[in-house]
Amino acid sequence: ADDIGHLGRDCTTLVSCLPKSEHVAAALASLLEPHPGPRDLNANGADEKVAETDTDTDTGADRADRAGAQAHHHHAPAFRTWIDCSSGSASESQKLAGLLWGRGQRLFVDCGVSGGPAGAVAGSLTAMVGSRGDLCPDTKAIIDTFASKVVKCGGPGAGHAVKATNNAMLAANLWAASELLANLQACDIDINV
Repeated sequence: ADDIGHLGRDCTTLVSCLPKSEHVAAALASLLEPHPGPRDLNANGADEKVAETDTDTDTGADRADRAGAQAHHHHAPAFRTWIDCSSGSASESQKLAGLLWGRGQRLFVDCGVSGGPAGAVAGSLTAMVGSRGDLCPDTKAIIDTFASKVVKCGGPGAGHAVKATNNAMLAANLWAASELLANLQACDIDINV
């Protein structure tokens, strides 16, 4: 596809793995941008223009919501499910889930993953999933292509919240281990014992 708009019109399920939730929201806003159709032409045959009103305090979800509202009378994207494997914000994921549900009952699945690049290549990641209701078999089948363990953690935002907690626990354990090993070295104890 040439751009995300084409993907959204051609695919029923989209999977993203972007650096932050703000990038996901920007992609979603781009996807929900109006795509002119026959009824969207003015009396002179020109495309209707919709004013942008971004402010410095807008969140990515705010911009996506505005784009979705503008697209209301335009051709709606065909996609039904967005699986987001980014290391996202639970609160932004909740906003995006609410936004998509309000735009035609589309499903946003936050899918935090753990297992690193080797796990991704091997298809053995652990997926921590948050979504409205149970995962449908088609959505689970897509996640199963890259994860050997899929854990439904709760509603929208829960997958990203559990992933963030997992990362924090790992960081805390690494920090504690390094401090304790440094303490042993300070006592002239061979840490390789």
